[in-house]
Amino acid sequence: MRISLAGPSYAAKSVVAAAQETINWYPETLGVGDEPRKQVLVGRPGLKLFATLTPAKIRCLWAGGGRLFCIHGNKQSEINSAGVPTAASQTVAATAGVSPDPAQIFSNGHQLMIVSGGLVYVDNGTGPEPARFSLFGLVDTDGTTTVYWTETTPGTSDIFTAQMVGQTMRIGDGDYLVTSFINGGSVATYAPCSVGTTVCALAGGAEGQTVAYQAQGLQPQRISTFAQEQQWNAPGFNARDAVSYPYLDAGHLFWVINFWAEQQTWVYDVTEKLWHERKAFNPATHVFARYQPWFHAFIPEWGAGGKHIVGDPSTGKLYEQSLNFYDDDGVVIQYLRAFPHLLDEDKYLFHHRFELFMETGTVVAPNPEMLVALDWSSDRGHTFPTGRTVTQTSGLPGDYNKRIVWRRLGRSRDRVYRVGVQGRGKVALVDAFLEATPSEIA
Repeated sequence: MRISLAGPSYAAKSVVAAAQETINWYPETLGVGDEPRKQVLVGRPGLKLFATLTPAKIRCLWAGGGRLFCIHGNKQSEINSAGVPTAASQTVAATAGVSPDPAQIFSNGHQLMIVSGGLVYVDNGTGPEPARFSLFGLVDTDGTTTVYWTETTPGTSDIFTAQMVGQTMRIGDGDYLVTSFINGGSVATYAPCSVGTTVCALAGGAEGQTVAYQAQGLQPQRISTFAQEQQWNAPGFNARDAVSYPYLDAGHLFWVINFWAEQQTWVYDVTEKLWHERKAFNPATHVFARYQPWFHAFIPEWGAGGKHIVGDPSTGKLYEQSLNFYDDDGVVIQYLRAFPHLLDEDKYLFHHRFELFMETGTVVAPNPEMLVALDWSSDRGHTFPTGRTVTQTSGLPGDYNKRIVWRRLGRSRDRVYRVGVQGRGKVALVDAFLEATPSEIA
């Protein structure tokens, strides 16, 4: 029988109800109706080193007009398409002892406005200088309130605008800075952002609960589920240092939320309306680690189809991110999927054969075959005992017909299977099949 494979991360407060995990995969619904499956799991993008900056604390990325700028530490640098940085001689304010200490960059088409360490700077092409502004106009037209102010740094005079459309403020050439469409406001200063044509934010009202919302017109729509909210509102969980960014890739619009103190990354696929998690992997300790991309910029003018550049706030490294990269700058990616519960009226099921239908033979020499591991929980999703993992390989290069099958898997009343894939190759989970016999007695 076919068993449910693709799905989101959804671990309920009671794992007896749901213990699903989707780490470093995201579900994709097929656009044709005559295939034997409706949805598959696709591997997240990999990373390749693009540049290394000093100071190392990356705080912001901004791109426009084929140019890339970064605030790192107390410096502003421009990085060219070859990954060569040029730092401005001036410095900007930074908050000592605070990580990741985000900054912001906006543009009016002529200048950059940098918000850093609680101060505002303007770059007219020669580096950031402390800014002074003079408010001089207020215009209401068709429900839109536009505030004009002139930047009066010595030797310059230019105009920035802020538009209030309903309850959302747009600065300069279209970057959203303030969102007040949610009653109670945002729990994290740098979590609200423009995602496609809408705005997403982490809200926290007087009741103190962190909930993800997306603006539909001027109406906030809850997009987080009970599974995310029970984690985000667990005792001691710090959501206030969250930083988020959007990006569009292969038809999927993603909202990436990074929680620094918790070292967690949650991703909402706006296209599929499903959540998944992203993590790095430490092959020396065999455990997951913090996901490196904390900030993002897309430069459409660079290369065929443009480049996604992401930054790690603790190492000073900028990476190119691509679905055509199958490792994290040489480090293997570990993918994990915990399935829905399998049970038949709480009777014993004797599990004879489990077959994973996935893309095989995709590794490129000299990379070794990818490791494919299966383990399971027979205590209703509470534990996945060590020593139970059974490992296979994904096939040599070109072995596209390799079958991945496990046999003689014991019995259980309620089982949660978990599949892990590790290596450097294109990966997609397509289907899963189980051959099992129910007990005739309870």
